[in-house]
Amino acid sequence: MKKEWRNRQVFSQDKIIEFFSADHSSNKRYLYILGMGFDNRMCDGVQQFVKLGFPFTLWKIFLDEGAASHSHLYQNESCSNRKLLESITQGITSEEKHIMFWQNDGHSVRSVAEINASKMIINSSVELNTFTDIIIDISALPQALYLCMLNMLLARCNENQKIYIIVNENYTIDLKTTPVEIDEFAHEMQGFSVPTDDLESVLIWFPVLGETNPILLKKHYEYLISSSKHVDEICPVVPFPAVDVRRADKILKGYRKELFSDWKIDKKNIIYASETSPLLVCKSLYSTSMHYRKVLCPLGECRFVFSAITSKLMSIGVFLAVYDLKNDGINVSILNVNNKGYRIKQVDEKNVENSLTCLLLSNS
Repeated sequence: MKKEWRNRQVFSQDKIIEFFSADHSSNKRYLYILGMGFDNRMCDGVQQFVKLGFPFTLWKIFLDEGAASHSHLYQNESCSNRKLLESITQGITSEEKHIMFWQNDGHSVRSVAEINASKMIINSSVELNTFTDIIIDISALPQALYLCMLNMLLARCNENQKIYIIVNENYTIDLKTTPVEIDEFAHEMQGFSVPTDDLESVLIWFPVLGETNPILLKKHYEYLISSSKHVDEICPVVPFPAVDVRRADKILKGYRKELFSDWKIDKKNIIYASETSPLLVCKSLYSTSMHYRKVLCPLGECRFVFSAITSKLMSIGVFLAVYDLKNDGINVSILNVNNKGYRIKQVDEKNVENSLTCLLLSNS
């Protein structure tokens, strides 16, 4: 039986406790997977879950980024988050899981974060199947890791389980958090790649944009040109509706040179997708992909490539669209560029408002 996880619901912060309370029963066994880190949004989700009073198991996901990572500059923030978590989850059964980012084979240092994130779920498959409900809180996890983990969860969990994705969103903080020491080349993400020998396919690229990072965007484009020799259509995706009603315009202005001067993108190709609803993002991307596939079928099979240079909520929408396209047997991939930590600019606390969102995936 193919697991499609087509039953999907989104709950905002004020509805999360209400839903879990109504859905609870005595046979429920909950697992809460929490990414550990310096992001001050880390504890909000688990704090809400503790309020329910249900027994659960907590998996703490620690990121072993290596001694050279810039993230070590924020050890004080990480320690504060750990102390807060300990005070919130006193008496809760917990386990530590570690994901190593880099491996030195004696000749070079290579990234192993994506494959290790996938392996962590694979190696825990037996244990995972003892839980009825699995909550993964991605608020403090890097994009590549949580996408790989989610991909494996949907593949390994059984059809009777429920998976919840918790996101503590704040695009202001995301804009202030930038990757440093970015790799020279992009690559297809672990679990989201397709064979590159079919160079005759029609290639459609969806760069999903949420912050202005032209260097990162160009690395994605250069990878496509180097590996596929061509990009037939580029469809930028920007957030609208958004918390900031002018955000889409600001993003397009920040990428004006690349999108309109260098790549000559027709403004009719721009896709607007809701900043706060991953389900609407998924719907937009999936329907646009299927439209291109239908229209361009005389030219050959379509291949779709996604770049999620955007917020966590929108990247979850990208993930769901890619998952659905893969289930339909369509060639689809997600690009990523590795980095060695993050730099955080000072955030004006007066303009910070976190928004907790929960996405439910199930087969029933």
